[in-house]
Amino acid sequence: MVSESSDAATLPGGTSETGTAQVCPTPVLAHQPSGWMTTCIRFAGAMFFLYLFLVSIKAMGGGLKTYAQDPANDASIHKLFAAANNPFVSLAVGILITSIVQSSSFTTSFIIALVAAGTLDPRHAVPAIMGANIGTSVTNTLVSLAHLRHRHEFRAAFAAATVHDIFNYLTVILLLPLEYFFGFLSTPARWMTNVFNLPEDLKVGGGFVSTITKPLINQYKHFLSDGLNLDRNAVGIFLALTGAFFLFVALIMLVRILKGLMLGRLEALFRRFFFSNAFVALIVGIVITVMVQSSSVTTSLIIPFVGAGVLTLRQVFPYMVGANIGTTCTGLLAAAAAATSGSVMVAFVHLLFNLIGAAIFIPLRRIPITLSEKLARFVARNRYVALLYIAGMFVVLPVVCIYVFSLFR
Repeated sequence: MVSESSDAATLPGGTSETGTAQVCPTPVLAHQPSGWMTTCIRFAGAMFFLYLFLVSIKAMGGGLKTYAQDPANDASIHKLFAAANNPFVSLAVGILITSIVQSSSFTTSFIIALVAAGTLDPRHAVPAIMGANIGTSVTNTLVSLAHLRHRHEFRAAFAAATVHDIFNYLTVILLLPLEYFFGFLSTPARWMTNVFNLPEDLKVGGGFVSTITKPLINQYKHFLSDGLNLDRNAVGIFLALTGAFFLFVALIMLVRILKGLMLGRLEALFRRFFFSNAFVALIVGIVITVMVQSSSVTTSLIIPFVGAGVLTLRQVFPYMVGANIGTTCTGLLAAAAAATSGSVMVAFVHLLFNLIGAAIFIPLRRIPITLSEKLARFVARNRYVALLYIAGMFVVLPVVCIYVFSLFR
């Protein structure tokens, strides 16, 4: 009875009549079907944009292959990506592109499409994949700026954001030299590719993914060549550009739809269950990122909780690492769509990079946590430095690296 009267008091007009209390259940029941309908529509939308994602991957690869059939174009493409022979340039390109488009999923999928088309050597794609891991952490660092006016909150939020940056940089510093000199990641990734070998019909363009994507791509190619009377080069260019555009659209829409389906219902569980220990936090980070297909969303979601003092930096670090592992799902999906051994190998490198980084730095989490806390304390005293940090680490440093190493190419 107490709860009924309090509910009635909140009604417009402030009445507390018993008749109004009886009306309350009706709107609640009336909204339930629309809730289910909204969920079904969102699920159908997610399936549509997942299909669009697969079509985009195949379109990009097919367009690049068509364009590269001309010997002059093939030479131009190889010249364009010649700078990627340098691992530092490839790493910087991965950081810069991902920082601009705010999606490591887009960058890794695009790189895998280039590898599948034979435009980019798988060995040269590996540092770019590592760079995509670094570049994606710029989003949650930007989110931490929302706490800029409150120094204590900002210090906590900025530490939580930059611990992701520092983890990625430390992992790259450790694994890139091992990969460059000894094939530390690509060798086991190549073995994994052979173990999980794709059927021969899938490698040459058959299989489920090609079956569901080929009709639409062939219709579009037919429209370009016969409907618009474009030559082969133009068809290849339009096909690749259209694929890149719709890849970006598909990823954005997938993130929005899946975020609406999942995250609103998960936020209430964060404090109670998700961060009870490091292993649970790691698994939660993986699962949520696989669901929403964006580590940027997963990691950015948690920054306000740390800024508000609800969670500690030590609690959220395994969650951040889990988000890195979860985002490799997109690359594996893109590799399955591309269906070449090189693209699958690159996707496995991305997975191994994050798994090994997690195996090293979760037990040694004091290192990235201490570094991020020291950086956050300094930035909290000089808050303009936060903007310099973001610009320097994610834009200026990659651009300078690309320019300097291109001079010595």
